[in-house]
Amino acid sequence: MKRFLALLLCFSFVISMGAIDSAKVYAESDDVYADEVALMNTLKIINENVDYANDTVTRENFALYTARLFKLSESDKRFYTDVQPESYSAGAINALAESGILAQDQDLKFRPADYITKAEACSILIKAMKYQMYAESLGTYPASYLLAAKRFDIINDTEDTIFKVSEAAHMLYKTMLCYPASVLLKGDEKYIISSENVLEEYWN
Repeated sequence: MKRFLALLLCFSFVISMGAIDSAKVYAESDDVYADEVALMNTLKIINENVDYANDTVTRENFALYTARLFKLSESDKRFYTDVQPESYSAGAINALAESGILAQDQDLKFRPADYITKAEACSILIKAMKYQMYAESLGTYPASYLLAAKRFDIINDTEDTIFKVSEAAHMLYKTMLCYPASVLLKGDEKYIISSENVLEEYWN
């Protein structure tokens, strides 16, 4: 707990400094999530040079954010025919697919440039925290993953819409405060929860 509080204090300072450095980049936005955007920029999860607060998030960019959040090593194993190896997001997309976080459709298409929906984003985050079976116990996709994310306080509502970079930063920040599953006991479908949240486990 002491280490977690120390990390939060540290990040609070980082946010305040990062917000100053990022003021010009995000000057066009008075978004309520400006602090989260500044933090994700400081941690290099979101890139201020290409990711503007009011931009709508694409599937490939959210995959990139998630891979950075969970510090996944890039993979050169190809899973989708429309994700070119030389693409800036290919390593992250392949890593998520290799980890089982992203699924392969029958047509082997990822549609990287399409805008991502809130349900798609929640599915990625929930699976990255190893709570897929929990989400599926709540019903069927997409409602089940939206409900799971709402219960984890990752999202504010369960409306399945596209969203901005600033909202993605908020979702990523809330995910950092969640405690992922460390072990799944498949027999009775119970989880052993990690003693560390995502922030502590991946960013210590």
